[in-house]
Amino acid sequence: MPTILRTVSIPAEKLRGVSFSKSRLGLRLSASEARKLGIELPESGKKSRGSDPFDPQERLAEALRQALGPDEVECEVSGLIPGRRYRADIVIRRARLVIEFDGFRYHRSKSAFQADRERQNAFVAHGWRVLRFFHRQVRNDLDGVVARIISLVQWNSNPSTTGTR
Repeated sequence: MPTILRTVSIPAEKLRGVSFSKSRLGLRLSASEARKLGIELPESGKKSRGSDPFDPQERLAEALRQALGPDEVECEVSGLIPGRRYRADIVIRRARLVIEFDGFRYHRSKSAFQADRERQNAFVAHGWRVLRFFHRQVRNDLDGVVARIISLVQWNSNPSTTGTR
C-alpha cells in the first residue's frame, strides 16, 4: 500500500489516547486513527472483494456456479454453526462442503493460524467437509481446482458412497 504523506496540525488535546509511531518522516498514524481525528484520506484504489475480476475467491465461486448452477454456491457465509460467528469463504450446502482460502495475509501470527484450525475443527465436528486452497492454486490451475471440488460434490451427492470414503 502506498504511503500517503500529508502535513496536518492537530491540537495536542485531540492526540490524547491516539496511538501512533515515530518514523524518520515524523509521526505516523494508522488510517483508522487518522479517521478518528477527522483527517480525510484519499481512496486507496483497492477494490472490495468480488469487484476484482482476478480475485481468486470470486473466480472460483463463478466457475463453480457455472458448473453446478447459480444457486448451489454461496460466498461469505455465516451461521453454519449455531452460536458461533464463523464465516466460510465458499459453501456448497448439498455437499456440506466449506471451501476456505489460506494465505499469509490472514495467518501472519501463530494465534491467527491456531484460531483458523479451531474454526476448521468446529466445521468438521458439525458435519461439514473443509477443503483449503491458496490463491496461487486458483490463479494457476482453476480448472484443476474446480474438477477436484466437483468430484467431491458428486461423490457426496451419491447416497451409495456416503460414509464409505
